[in-house]
Amino acid sequence: GGRIIPEGESGPPGGKGSAEPPARYSSKPARQMAKYINSPDTSVYHKSHILYGLYLAKDAIRRKEFAILVEGYADVLAVSQAGVENVVAASGTSLTPDQLALLKRFTTTIVLLFDADAAGQNAAMRGIELAIEADFNVETVVLPSGEDPDSYIRSKGRDAFEAALSQRQSWIETKAQWFEEHGAFKDPARAAVAIRSIVETIAKVPDAIKRSLFIQRLGDRFHLSEQMLTIELQQHMQREAARPKPKPPLVRREAAAPNASGNESSREQSNVTSA
Repeated sequence: GGRIIPEGESGPPGGKGSAEPPARYSSKPARQMAKYINSPDTSVYHKSHILYGLYLAKDAIRRKEFAILVEGYADVLAVSQAGVENVVAASGTSLTPDQLALLKRFTTTIVLLFDADAAGQNAAMRGIELAIEADFNVETVVLPSGEDPDSYIRSKGRDAFEAALSQRQSWIETKAQWFEEHGAFKDPARAAVAIRSIVETIAKVPDAIKRSLFIQRLGDRFHLSEQMLTIELQQHMQREAARPKPKPPLVRREAAAPNASGNESSREQSNVTSA
């Protein structure tokens, strides 16, 4: 049978990216092979506006009420070919607000499933921040070290992959684990920085009730006072609100042409004056 090759939300885009073939089909040594080859942006193809695989995944995303977001093309191909259809990827770029706006047409819940290496973990941290700010419910799946969605589903199979999905966790737990792995809780000063970072992410949640629930969860995770964390949250939000906002650029407007009588209408005069 033919291979399933998902494309952008409206079908094949104006450009394309491709996963390199497995090493057994390539003449290049494995160490020289890149995982992905990405086309550059063109006048009709903007990677930051496209989610790879969304065209074929959108019905499954609606049906299952969540989207699995992976890093690249090979991951989408392997996962979708195994029968898990609600999977998409950023198109050769870091996750962007435009891609999240596109995905929000179909769901408000994202499961981040990135590679277990350092680059994948860093991408997951960035994805959490963006998705939280866009008011998504964000969960994550942490794969074993050295695995990515492509390798995991090929070696373990669909059942093991879906079992891993069923064990997905809150983004708070993911951030806490990330800080733990980087030694952030070895002394109180670094621990305070790490916990404050999680509070600052909670501050990006648009919904006040969700913020309160996340504060409860954070307090339970680290055995900290909910009241103290709430004060920290409020202080951070006040500081952010007090930051000067960048002013929009001034737009000069051309004076309107006089009417037949040689005079401008009062509305046209008002427009010129306001400019």
